[in-house]
Amino acid sequence: MCTPRETPQSYFHPCNCSSFLQKMTLLLAGVTLVSTFGSSFQYGYNVSVINSPAVLMQEFYNQTYLDRKGIPMDSSFQKLLWSLTVSMFPLGGFFGSLMVGPLVNKCGRKGTLLINNIFSIVPAILMGTSKVAKTFEVIILSRIIVGICAGE
Repeated sequence: MCTPRETPQSYFHPCNCSSFLQKMTLLLAGVTLVSTFGSSFQYGYNVSVINSPAVLMQEFYNQTYLDRKGIPMDSSFQKLLWSLTVSMFPLGGFFGSLMVGPLVNKCGRKGTLLINNIFSIVPAILMGTSKVAKTFEVIILSRIIVGICAGE
């Protein structure tokens, strides 16, 4: 039977479960939560979130176009814009996956995770203000940026 804290080599020995659990701090739990919601959670959420408000967003696109041009949007153009909106997320994910290697080499893992959170917060703000700004282009751009977040 081993005693707790014998040597540094025995730190992760099964007998030292209590010393391992003592190392789980509030900061560690917070960093784990932020890194999970800031990266991998984003992919699943953003793939599925676009389906529910599809009708409302298309109406917003049409109303914005009507306010700008004075005529309603053609249905084929609306389908094109909606297709762009949906497909920009995976495209951003592709670019994010290409960016992650150089970022980790330059900024380290922790720095890359912190930078990655910027790619989540900025598009959330942009999408949240797009209706007030009366611009659907910002939503399309934001989907690319949040895709980069999910790809990193």
